[in-house]
Amino acid sequence: MAERMTARFISLGGVLHLNREVVKIELEGKKAAKVVFADGSSLEGDYFVLTPDPKLIFGNLLDMKMPAALQKQYESEEMHRFSSIHAAFACDEEKPPFNGDYIFRIPREKRANFGYDHIVLREFSHEPSFAPKGKSIIQTMIFCDETFSKKYIDYGSFVMLNNFIPNNLSEPILDMGAGYGALGITISKLYNKEVHMCEINERAYNLIKENIKVNKAQDIYAYHSDLFESLPNELKFSSVVTNPPIRAGKQVVFAIYDGAFERLVNGGELWVVIQKKQGAPSSKAHLEELFGNCEIVDKDKGYYILKSIKK
Repeated sequence: MAERMTARFISLGGVLHLNREVVKIELEGKKAAKVVFADGSSLEGDYFVLTPDPKLIFGNLLDMKMPAALQKQYESEEMHRFSSIHAAFACDEEKPPFNGDYIFRIPREKRANFGYDHIVLREFSHEPSFAPKGKSIIQTMIFCDETFSKKYIDYGSFVMLNNFIPNNLSEPILDMGAGYGALGITISKLYNKEVHMCEINERAYNLIKENIKVNKAQDIYAYHSDLFESLPNELKFSSVVTNPPIRAGKQVVFAIYDGAFERLVNGGELWVVIQKKQGAPSSKAHLEELFGNCEIVDKDKGYYILKSIKK
């Protein structure tokens, strides 16, 4: 696949410079003008796309400090960092059975062996030259996750806690995609409510159980669950809160919304925190279609708090 991508790049007029270490990017004013190689040669250009870690770029390749806004973002606990493993395969079909990306959920009994809970499959039918004739290319991506916001509560959850108020219904509250339990445990202790929490990641689920003990939380129930599957069928909720796993894909996020609708009693509320750039408008549209209503309760630094009521 790499060879075919290379051939396609060259056919479009591209030139490859392999095994040449870039040691400096020279500026003209505030614009990049050329790259300087370790052997002293250089290459001019109109546009430069830089993909190394920002700490390598600023103060090393570029003789300038990292901009303050980027520095703040880079050091923020809100940034979700992860590693990934990629592999590509040629398949004996010209057209794969799906379009774009497909998220494959690892069966629960296999997750402990693999160390991850999903694989992303990507097809390249939009660029047929990548595959040999009569075949298609499937890329697989395995994400080796870090526990989300492990030192501090993430800002999205903070905004949710600043806005969420339980209704007067008697049923318990559900925290779906609970992470290490910050939302659910805090809500339970603040409002003296019975809370149930579902989390698919085994490491995060174990942290929920530990945090319940550390915080001496009462009336809290944790489930190692793929979405709603481990919850008792008869269990219904007055509210569902979620800081949805955006990287798992829109299919999973919308499945949380759909499942919440089924699990809520009449008058029950779904509360969602989601960034505008990560799909708040499409989430709002889906919730309006599903519930018949969706209120933007708050906006804070790009985070939207959405609320829908089951009627």
